[in-house]
Amino acid sequence: MFSEGKTPIEVAIALDEPGDRVRAMYREYWELTGRYKLAQIYDEARYNLSDLLKLHKTVKDLGLGEKEIIKVLELAKHNELERLQWKVEYLRNEVEMLENEKWKSTTHILKLNRMIDELQSSLPQNGRWYDNTNLYPTYKEPDASSYSIQLSYGDYWSWQ
Repeated sequence: MFSEGKTPIEVAIALDEPGDRVRAMYREYWELTGRYKLAQIYDEARYNLSDLLKLHKTVKDLGLGEKEIIKVLELAKHNELERLQWKVEYLRNEVEMLENEKWKSTTHILKLNRMIDELQSSLPQNGRWYDNTNLYPTYKEPDASSYSIQLSYGDYWSWQ
């Protein structure tokens, strides 16, 4: 009956056997079908079976494999989980700060680009900074006749 998927309650009702006898038969069924570990775990966790089932459901829902479970348990054994939780929170804050700085920098770059566009549009058309054939700025020698320089030697000697 167990191999047909019947529960212990269904077997107890069908055979009119007490619960203890059906439990013993169910355990024998596990052992006969190669489920020794299941019988051992059941014996160890009999009073905390609901906790064991919750743990199993959690592991299943998270999709954790055996290696991941062992790693987590090793970390817990060595009291590393709290430190790792702190580090995760710290790194989340760092990422948030960097994203904020990135946003500020992007905004600043956009403002600077807008200022460049405004300045370029205010330049006279014949005094462009760029040559049509060259992508680099064209340097023009300043007209020296329009500048005047006044030197005063008195100022030079006064600071000595």
